[in-house]
Amino acid sequence: MSISRPAFSQQHAERFEQAPRDLPEELDSSYYLSCRPNIGHDARRAAGVRWLLHCGVEVPPERIIMTNAVSHGM
Repeated sequence: MSISRPAFSQQHAERFEQAPRDLPEELDSSYYLSCRPNIGHDARRAAGVRWLLHCGVEVPPERIIMTNAVSHGM
């Protein structure tokens, strides 16, 4: 994990370029201007608690922090 970079191919570049074109012209600004809680939404943290219980680990939701993959979590 000394180098962390995303998988990349020409298909990724093409989709990244196409994504803004696929947005509706009158996009509701609340979709891109709203902020989520830094530690994640309560429902997603609760799902993490349930998943960890299934794995035999019991933790309260206050100990769960949602991240955007490994690099963000580290």
